[in-house]
Amino acid sequence: SLLDFPCARNIVWAPEFVSRMDFEMHGFLYTCGALSEDELHDVRQAFQGKAEIETVVHSLADANTALPKTDVLLSWSGMQYWSLSQSWNLIRLGRASAAHLMLASNPRFDNLRLIARHAGVARGKVNLRKQPMLLDKPAKVVDNLTSPQSNSHPMLLMLWHSKTMKRVFGGRF
Repeated sequence: SLLDFPCARNIVWAPEFVSRMDFEMHGFLYTCGALSEDELHDVRQAFQGKAEIETVVHSLADANTALPKTDVLLSWSGMQYWSLSQSWNLIRLGRASAAHLMLASNPRFDNLRLIARHAGVARGKVNLRKQPMLLDKPAKVVDNLTSPQSNSHPMLLMLWHSKTMKRVFGGRF
């Protein structure tokens, strides 16, 4: 099972991907996560006739409301546009609900400059290995990925096992 949060950013490729996964893996469950109900209208249209999906709306403002249980939580282009508190809440909630977290990151980017200039809201880039995130080395990395929103900054897709995921320098979640 896969929880894609935020799925609205992936509607160009996700319907075909989910259709193929459902064909290859009987019982594959795709859940589309969105910050608001408004985001789901285009998603439902994109998936119509291609695959049946589950949806969940979570503002990520509340770290006490659980996400659905899943094998993998994918966030391709979410943290790059959210506040730091929303990103932290996704990581915390994901660790509790998913066996694996697969998160996109922008290497060689200084998060502290972002916090100082934009009140903690990412502007298309975030480095999960730098302060204040400081996530430890992932189990797997897919390198040299980019998105139209961040052509000047390369993207990495990093995979962590939720139960063994750590922060560097003794930081806590």
